[in-house]
Amino acid sequence: MRHFGRLTASVLPPPRSTREVTGAGDTLAGTFLALRAYGATPREALTGGVAAAAEYVSAPPLPIPAPRPV
Repeated sequence: MRHFGRLTASVLPPPRSTREVTGAGDTLAGTFLALRAYGATPREALTGGVAAAAEYVSAPPLPIPAPRPV
C-alpha cells in the first residue's frame, strides 16, 4: 500500500488453493474499508482485507442457480 507515493504496507496472502477469483477484489476492498471505518490502522485493514480475499477465493463456489427447498 502506498501513502503519498511511499510504500507503507505490504501483505502476502496465505497459501490457499484457488477455486474462484470473481469478487476477490470486492471482498478485499469491502473488508479494508469496513475495518478502516471501525478504526483499524491501514496496515491492519490491509492485512484483514487480504486474509478475507484469500478465504473467499478458496471457498467452494455456490451453485447457480442455488437449489430451492421443496
